[in-house]
Amino acid sequence: MARHYALRRNGGRIISTYVKQTVTVKWELRNNRSEVLRDGGEVEITVPTMDTVWLDTVELPEANMFTDHVHYACYQNGEMISESTVLFSVPKYYDYIDPQLSCRVEGDEIIVSAKAYAKSVEVLNENEDWVLEDNYFDLEAGKERRIRIVSGDANGIHMRSVYNIR
Repeated sequence: MARHYALRRNGGRIISTYVKQTVTVKWELRNNRSEVLRDGGEVEITVPTMDTVWLDTVELPEANMFTDHVHYACYQNGEMISESTVLFSVPKYYDYIDPQLSCRVEGDEIIVSAKAYAKSVEVLNENEDWVLEDNYFDLEAGKERRIRIVSGDANGIHMRSVYNIR
């Protein structure tokens, strides 16, 4: 059975599935240092097969459109199955701080961490010829992201995020 989760980024939040799912959605308003400015709490919802469920619209008048973002995550049976972030402006106007990305290799996994919020982290090897289970993602400061190496070698790993694109 395939699972599909989507977040609509035009002001509303929506979850869509191919099979009936009960999930918990959590969100937070954070700044560019990943400090939580507002905890949105959590809501448990059941999404019918081939249907969508809209979550209530939340106004965030305290949000600074150039330094704040919303981090959201979807959990099922206590396990995070999806997470990402949404900006209030286009990425080129967001006031990114150098995330100081770092990584280490443990077996067939790469563990990536950041010291500040990192949007669209990209992980490459020196030949850019490997396959990872996920090689573009957002990362909050102080969190780690484990990425499984599907094929290829972890030689000459380099990383960048939107911060590095100027």
